[in-house]
This record gives sequence, structure tokens and C-alpha cells, in this order.
Amino acid sequence: MIFLMYVTYHLISKFRGNERNVSMNTFGIALAIPGFVSCLVPFIDYATDFFIPDKWTKWYDSHLTLYDWLWWSYYASFLLFHWFFNLRYVKSTFRLPLLRKSAEFFNEML
Repeated sequence: MIFLMYVTYHLISKFRGNERNVSMNTFGIALAIPGFVSCLVPFIDYATDFFIPDKWTKWYDSHLTLYDWLWWSYYASFLLFHWFFNLRYVKSTFRLPLLRKSAEFFNEML
């Protein structure tokens, strides 16, 4: 739900044309998509298995390769989301002066 709200907020702000940081909003929307997929695949799978287990079992038996691809897309989107999020977080974290000074200090000690 957090990803969906984030995307909705930034899409509305993009359509209205009042965003302050265009590249950050675009990055936020692009970041939310893999996160949303990684939440959506298990939710649909488990909900379908819980509410209609007979149809789910029949579908699973007849579409095993597709089922594997769906879960592969879950794992890939999960990894992409965390890689992109960590990349952006680490890049913005090292811009802080205190962290930069501590990194220089530890670099000199090594």
C-alpha cells in the first residue's frame, strides 16, 4: 500500500506540473514499480490459494512453467527494488558532511 500511495502521489504531482525535483519523482515512481510487483505476486498467489484452492491447484498443475516465471519475476523485482533503494540511499547518505568527514578519518587510519 505504501508503494501504491507513493506512486499515486507522485503521478498526481507530475500531471499537475508542480513537482520540485523532477528526476527524484521519476526515480521514486520507477523505484516503486519493482516494490509493488514484489508485493503483488505473493499476495495474489497466497490469496488465490486461500480463497479458491481447487482452481489454484488445477492452474498450478497445468501451468508450472508460468508459475515459476511469476515467482522469478517476484525475486527479480525484490532484488531490483532493494538494489536501487540502497544505491540511492547510500549515495545521498555520503553527501552528509559528518559522514564524509568520518569516512575520510577512517580512510586515513587505514
